[in-house]
Amino acid sequence: MLYVLIDLLGDVSSADLHTAMEQATRAYWATPGSVTAALRAALTAANQWLMDHNTQASLPERLTGGIVGVVLRGSEAYLAQAGPTSAYIRQAQAIELYPVRDAEPLPLIGTTRALEMRYAHAHLQPGDTLLLADARFGAHTSAETVSSALAQASVEKALENLERLISKGDLIALVAQAAPAGPDQKSTTAAVVAHPIEPSAPMARSSETNAVVVEDGPIIHVAGRPSAAPPALPVSQPTAAGGSPPGGSPPSRSVVPKPRPASAVVETRPIFVERSHEWLAALGTSLRRSVGSLGKAGQLVAQRTTPEGTPLKAPILTRNQTLIMVAVVVMIPIIVGLLVSIVYAQQSMQQTVRAHIAEAQNQITLAAQAVTGKETRQHWATAADEVKQALQQDPQNQAAKQILAQAQAELDKIDNVITLTPVLLWDFKTPGQRHLASQSFSLFVLDRLANQVNRLILNSAGDKLEGNPDPILVPGVTVNNQAPGDLIDFTSLASSINRQANDLVIGHARGLIEYNLSFGLQTVPFGSNTLASSVKRLRSFDGKLYALDPSTQQIMRYEPQGNGYPAAPAAYLAQALPELAQATDMAIDGNIYVALSNGRLLKFKEGRAEPFEVRNLGEPLQEPTIVAIDQNVFDSSVYVVDAALKRIVQLRPDGLFVRQFRAEAGAFDDLQDILVDEQNNRLYVIGKGMLYAVALPPFR
Repeated sequence: MLYVLIDLLGDVSSADLHTAMEQATRAYWATPGSVTAALRAALTAANQWLMDHNTQASLPERLTGGIVGVVLRGSEAYLAQAGPTSAYIRQAQAIELYPVRDAEPLPLIGTTRALEMRYAHAHLQPGDTLLLADARFGAHTSAETVSSALAQASVEKALENLERLISKGDLIALVAQAAPAGPDQKSTTAAVVAHPIEPSAPMARSSETNAVVVEDGPIIHVAGRPSAAPPALPVSQPTAAGGSPPGGSPPSRSVVPKPRPASAVVETRPIFVERSHEWLAALGTSLRRSVGSLGKAGQLVAQRTTPEGTPLKAPILTRNQTLIMVAVVVMIPIIVGLLVSIVYAQQSMQQTVRAHIAEAQNQITLAAQAVTGKETRQHWATAADEVKQALQQDPQNQAAKQILAQAQAELDKIDNVITLTPVLLWDFKTPGQRHLASQSFSLFVLDRLANQVNRLILNSAGDKLEGNPDPILVPGVTVNNQAPGDLIDFTSLASSINRQANDLVIGHARGLIEYNLSFGLQTVPFGSNTLASSVKRLRSFDGKLYALDPSTQQIMRYEPQGNGYPAAPAAYLAQALPELAQATDMAIDGNIYVALSNGRLLKFKEGRAEPFEVRNLGEPLQEPTIVAIDQNVFDSSVYVVDAALKRIVQLRPDGLFVRQFRAEAGAFDDLQDILVDEQNNRLYVIGKGMLYAVALPPFR
């Protein structure tokens, strides 16, 4: 037997309730497979109808609520819930509540096509009682109180007890009880409070679908949430055959389902064991018949193909031949079963894809009706997520592709996304771990893997190279008769009292090297200092060097003395900061900005943390890997590479969002470094061995 309780909010009409009930009923009986699959289809169908209704209705006319369905099959109860509802099963002295008190609330039906459900299963014994009720009842009534109301009570008495608990207001409830087995007694009795609607006759479910065949039709109990409590009606006694009681039709307050035979409740042998034995016996019979048929067929073919129709002696099957025939017979149902499974899987996949697309369309409708920009963005983002899930199932689905393009275009408008067209300057053609620096019209690329530094000369516009890269430091080269160690990082020096502007300082495991366009390479005094291979970034400001080392959770500062940095470094922070273990990069404009892999940006001034929050960015940073500024521009913006979303985000120094950039042709995929030239509205980026120049639209 199937029971469904629907509890809807709003001004609900009888026609709406009847339609929702009819959708659930038809879907249940039309769905092949397991009871759970049929229950899922029933609840989904009711929700889909509500979604179709709500997308066409004004806000006050939209219908939402909860739905719970239960199937009683023999001694087993299968339960499915969507939206806020309450279900209780009392067995012996214990009572179970579905969902449990601290469970995460399920979304209201009628608000999303991607319906979330909960499932439960229980074995019933004679005297066990099932109660379905609306969510308000479950929220305001303790499980112990409900258990007392149902204890050792008939269905009618249980309903009376429940009504006394409510005292005032509405009670929407259904009670069913497993009755003790007897020769003239049915297995369950049931009654409901509210206004039930009789269902249409169910469609037959063929045994060929492996579905559970319920010989008695479903009884669907549907209840809206009335604006006032209905007048009290007497509870009728259930009839033995599920028809009208003597003396006329049953009152509207009680509906009795057609009961199942009592033996279904008191079986001591599990149903599936008997059916398994029957199935195995049938398979054995089938094999015997099939083998016999094959033997007769072989004999018949021989008789019809020999000259003059002379009959041949029937072939004697050897053991190996018999095994082959049995294997063939067994493989046929296995192959058929696999084909059926594939068809079901494809149908399920198509239904999932359609559901995601329908939900995306619904979110687009809601975006058009949204009041605030935040709500509009949320709906468009949800629409994009839905069709992305659809494309995971069906990558060639054109409808999903079109919706995704539409959603992405709208999100780009809301989020101030600018798509850039990079110009390829050079392809190094090999993997590497590369950083960028500049001097005037020269770009420098340091590759830690190749232990090499290359110089590239730009044209006057800064968008093309003049000639090929020139290696200025390669393995085997000595500087002042000293062989450099493994390269760590490098930085361009800004102007200061102690250092010449634009000199390039290269850090390696054994010390420092300076490169000047006029004098070339020369060693820099570094005392007994060394740079660890764990140093993530080397930056400079006002002649000082700063080394970010996540392994020590610290930033070390090197003060210039004469023409070098011979003194031991000082810790920039008063104490190690555990968050710096997740540091990915650092930029300096007097303040120090540090990017963390967990999506955060930190800001420090004179060794102390400063309040810093990224504001007005529609989609938060997910995986910042690079942070850069232009030291040659006063009050430069802060540029952050978000590797997860393949974008570069421009922020003001106080964290206010300005704009963000994406690139064509995957130029922002797996970026390893960026160089900012705000004076000339240009970015230089490198990733996957490709060096690009990117023109930036002027910022107003």
